[in-house]
Amino acid sequence: MKKWMKIMAVIAVVGIAAASYVYVFVYNKAHPDYAALDAEHSLSAGECFEAFRNNEKEANQRFVGKMIQLTGTLDQIENFDNHVIFYFVLSEGMFGNEGIRVSMLP
Repeated sequence: MKKWMKIMAVIAVVGIAAASYVYVFVYNKAHPDYAALDAEHSLSAGECFEAFRNNEKEANQRFVGKMIQLTGTLDQIENFDNHVIFYFVLSEGMFGNEGIRVSMLP
């Protein structure tokens, strides 16, 4: 019985250490100041849409997680729970409008 108690104590210590690591380095991680960042890519909404439509894997490597500047005509703007969402509608698909949706930080 004592052996099980030691094993459970070790598991509890490892669990607490893992939870502390996740909290400090993942959950509580500092975010960049997006307002001060410069755009890494500047392109039209249509070019961005076609890049994802033609080769999604390459477009993800190029654009995801980076600051990009899109130009084009906005088709719809929504305000939802302190978030502003912009829509660039570029095509009509089988399930409705297709295009780019941009969520802005408050």
